[in-house]
Amino acid sequence: MEMRLVFFYHMKNYLAKLVLNPNQTNGNLQIFLSPTNDYLGQLLIISEIKDADEQNKKIVKQIIDETNTHYFNSIARDSEKALEDALQKVNFSLSETIKQTSKKWLKSSNTIIIALCKQDVHFSKIGKINAFLTSGKEITNIIEGCGEEEVNPVKIFANIYSGNIPDKAAIIFLTENILDYIAQDKLRKLAIENSTTAAMSQIEEILKKGPRDKSFGCLLIKRDKEEKTVEPAQTTPTIKSDDIATRPLGSADNDTAIIKDEPTTLAESIFVDKKEMASAPADEEESNENCENENSMITSIKTKKPKQPPGTGSKVARRVALVLGLSIIIVAAGVIVKVYWPKPEPVEPAPTPEPAPIENQFQTILNNVQAKFIEAQNLLLIDKKAEAGVALTAAAQLTETLPATTPDQVNQKTMLKKKVATQLLISQGIKLATPQLVADLVGLSPTQLILVGGNLYILNSTDGSIYQINPATKESAKKLKTASQGIGNLASFIDSSSNNLIAYHSLDGLAQVDLTSNKILPLEWIRGWTGAPITGDIYQNKLYVISASATLLKYTNSLTGFMQEVSWVKDPTQVNLSGAADMAIDGTVWILKDTGEIIKLFKGVKEDFAYSVTPPLVKPTRLYTDLDLKNLYLLDAGSQRIILLDKNGKIVNQLTAEDFTAIQDFAVDEANSKIYLLDGNKILEITF
Repeated sequence: MEMRLVFFYHMKNYLAKLVLNPNQTNGNLQIFLSPTNDYLGQLLIISEIKDADEQNKKIVKQIIDETNTHYFNSIARDSEKALEDALQKVNFSLSETIKQTSKKWLKSSNTIIIALCKQDVHFSKIGKINAFLTSGKEITNIIEGCGEEEVNPVKIFANIYSGNIPDKAAIIFLTENILDYIAQDKLRKLAIENSTTAAMSQIEEILKKGPRDKSFGCLLIKRDKEEKTVEPAQTTPTIKSDDIATRPLGSADNDTAIIKDEPTTLAESIFVDKKEMASAPADEEESNENCENENSMITSIKTKKPKQPPGTGSKVARRVALVLGLSIIIVAAGVIVKVYWPKPEPVEPAPTPEPAPIENQFQTILNNVQAKFIEAQNLLLIDKKAEAGVALTAAAQLTETLPATTPDQVNQKTMLKKKVATQLLISQGIKLATPQLVADLVGLSPTQLILVGGNLYILNSTDGSIYQINPATKESAKKLKTASQGIGNLASFIDSSSNNLIAYHSLDGLAQVDLTSNKILPLEWIRGWTGAPITGDIYQNKLYVISASATLLKYTNSLTGFMQEVSWVKDPTQVNLSGAADMAIDGTVWILKDTGEIIKLFKGVKEDFAYSVTPPLVKPTRLYTDLDLKNLYLLDAGSQRIILLDKNGKIVNQLTAEDFTAIQDFAVDEANSKIYLLDGNKILEITF
């Protein structure tokens, strides 16, 4: 049995999640919470699948990864629009996946995707996930009956529910079977009378007394000015497991809007048997209309009519009643059907001054850019890349004309330029990768990384220190010893040899870092020139470097270092190495020039090699391969993309991501189809 409890804070929203018994024999339960974004808030996903074979687990991961990527990479700054854009793309992607696999997983999947931004909440679901809004003595199932009809495999997430959370209210999202063991009244009391963490802890204690072969997932969002940091003493009733089945069922109805303060028995407030609960009291009214199919223009969700509290004639009381009454309207709009529940009547805002002309101009151009961008995205969904490229080119030209005069406008313009540039690459056939953060090297100035023995080693340019990270565990970077007598600060990695790193240091020499003992030793380097090499590599214990004079030199390994310098190119007049940027050796020497040309040398003789890449390279900086690798890997730092080509010059793949900002270096784990990238002071991981 596994339980994870996490506390999150965002603005005035307090969040806690519970995942109990997530991995059952044939099932799997996950709750995903993204980091908080300044404009779009957080993305929250609960996904439960009853038949969790490996293929179905991959589909769940696909939903989480793609929704997260498309939501935060949306050009829209409105959370509802960003969610709609993301779900359009996820729907298309899932429909393509279903064509190649099966749609059986849809029948066993319960998933809800939630966008939370300040007070606003938008969500879409399939299957049986419950959502309750609770405030004071009232609790309402805000989406009961909706999203449980047969799912359209072409438009899986068909509805978006929108609304906001009133102050001192809470929304509880939970998997269906929790209601078999905890009554709604108990959920209401726990959510309203406790902090999110205290409420979730008590929910956990109750569910632990339930069967261990069932998964339970719960997400609590509470809006308040401040949560208590010290909880009052709570008395949790002691319940014997053999008492559960014999206790009478609770009398509170599952659809009742006004919940009694004092249940008649303990079981009514804590455990509910798997039977339909008693009907509502006669003096309470309710509407029991279920959601119609997605083709309906307007559909009513089950709505509770609460009793009016004293003073209902006041404007504030009417506003609260409106929120807690909570009727939901489904409006068909484009690919996604949006569903709204009424928001509290806003207080009349003070009149705002007319925007300055420059602000009007900025907003007008921004709207035009967004329209072109969305047009291009829709064209890309149906594989009309040429037409999408035209729309994106127009968007790029419009973006350049944005009159950014404030810091916020400058940030918007920068973000738009990046997004449009990335989409232009996609329209030209480049694949959009989904980077995962391996490490954030805060406070460091990393310039290179290298993969040796399953670990990443990063060179910090500030003091020449080396840091080690295990990408599998993603533990914090560990600093290795980097100082030794007679050795300056390490300036660049040359390559690795066995379990050693070979590096050039600031005293114009070479050093060897023993990765087993973490000792650093000077290496003898007998050569006829001075200065740092442009690039270098180790192959079969021999050192190959390109000198500052653009000459390829080879050195033989000795007990103390490298010696016997020879020019390796047979006919230097046939090989122009000026502008060399990087080099890799697999028996053949491959040299990348800053023009993008790759020179192929075998036994010192130039051989024919040509390749063509679209779009053209902007600033190629790194090249990597090895004897055991099938491909050449090339970094074009100018367009922030990685290009894979086979050793005959055929393009295998091209990868980019909107998260890329300043890629400097990369390392390849071809056996596991992973590439690690040094992007600024972050290490990212992508798959290919």
